[in-house]
Amino acid sequence: MSAELIKGSVTLLHEGNEYACAGLLRQLIECEYLFRAFQLDFEFATRWLNAPPSAKYDFSPGNLRKIGGFGHEEYSNHCEAGGHPRAGGRHLLELERLAADLGRKERREHGEVNAMLWMDLALHCERTWRALTGLLSQEHARFDAAQRTVAAVKHADSAHATWLAADQLARHIGPIIGFMAADPDTALGDLVGTEG
Repeated sequence: MSAELIKGSVTLLHEGNEYACAGLLRQLIECEYLFRAFQLDFEFATRWLNAPPSAKYDFSPGNLRKIGGFGHEEYSNHCEAGGHPRAGGRHLLELERLAADLGRKERREHGEVNAMLWMDLALHCERTWRALTGLLSQEHARFDAAQRTVAAVKHADSAHATWLAADQLARHIGPIIGFMAADPDTALGDLVGTEG
C-alpha cells in the first residue's frame, strides 16, 4: 500500500496535481502509523489483517497515533491540505493555480508549494522506509542478512545515503520542522540550544 501511495504521489506531482497528492500523503502517514503499531506489538498486525469491517475504528488514525506516540498537529495539517475536502486545500487546486499563473508572484508561490510537497513526500517516504525496515529487522529472522544482499533494498539504502549527503535540508529536517512549529516569540538561541 505504501509503495502504491508513493508511486501515485510522484505521478500526481509530476502532473501538477498537488491537491490529490496531498490526499495520498495523508494516507502514507497512516501507513507509517500502522508500521509503528506493528513494531510495538506484532500481534496488532494480525488483528489488523483479520479485522472485520465493523472493527475499523480500532485502527483509526487517532488510535494509531496514540499507540505510536505521534502528535495530532502534523496529521491535522495534512487533513486540511488535501486529506479531506476542506477550504484549507484550495491553494493546491488546478483552477486556482491557473488563475494565479497570470501573475509572476503567484507563479513563484506555486513553485514553492510544489517544492514543499516534494520535500514532504521525501520526508514521509524516508520515515515510512525506516518504520518498515525497523519492523522487518525486528520481526523477520533473515531480514538483516537480506538487507545487505537484496538488490532492491541495497538500492534504496544507497539512494537514501546519496540524498542525505547531497541535501542539507534532508539531514536536518526534524529540527527544522520543530523550529517551524515553535512559538514565533521563542529566541532562536533557545530553539537550537545556544546562547542568544
